[in-house]
Amino acid sequence: MIDSPRGAMAAMTLSTSPRTLGDSAVRETRRTQIDLPHVAPLNALRGRIAAGSPTGDGVPYFDPHDGGINARILMLAEAPGPAAVGKSGFISCDNPDATAANAWHAYAAAGIPRGDIVRWNAVPWYIGSEGRTKIRAATVRDLRAAEPHLRQLLTLLPRLRVVVLCGRKAQRMDPAIRQAAPHVHIVHAWHPSPVCMNRYPQRKAEFFAQIAHAARLAGIE
Repeated sequence: MIDSPRGAMAAMTLSTSPRTLGDSAVRETRRTQIDLPHVAPLNALRGRIAAGSPTGDGVPYFDPHDGGINARILMLAEAPGPAAVGKSGFISCDNPDATAANAWHAYAAAGIPRGDIVRWNAVPWYIGSEGRTKIRAATVRDLRAAEPHLRQLLTLLPRLRVVVLCGRKAQRMDPAIRQAAPHVHIVHAWHPSPVCMNRYPQRKAEFFAQIAHAARLAGIE
């Protein structure tokens, strides 16, 4: 079980198993929490990005069950997948897919409280088929267009100590992060998708070790 976080999050009932956002009632409750103080500035940024993005509403919300502006660890993946934009509406380790479940288990194994994590993507809008059933790989053009938004996000995370870049595309943001936030540690990790993990089974253990290393760098014991 992941520890209960601080402040406004303390009154929430956090998930004790993955994939909980597959439940419509859970999703509806979560959507009433997007303006809580610890995520309101981040979701305001999300709204500005959505207003100018190529896909409009294809920009999921920051999860209020994560740490928001109080997070010490930023988990940055490539781009939101179909579960995030087509079902839950959140970037969350509670999403009903194997990628999110792998991340959920890695955080739990490392003993990272949800209040110390915030999840986002290098390209924050959906890139893929019009039916939102299949995502394509992010291009250099996508990453360049998204970089200013990532820089803005970093300014909203005053307690940030570690950025975990999940996958090769997210890792292309390394120079921009080092320039914008030279005080943070950067950890390169595997992407937790089943495509990555199932093809090379040893990667799952390596991913768990990378998350545990990020926890130590963030001062989480």
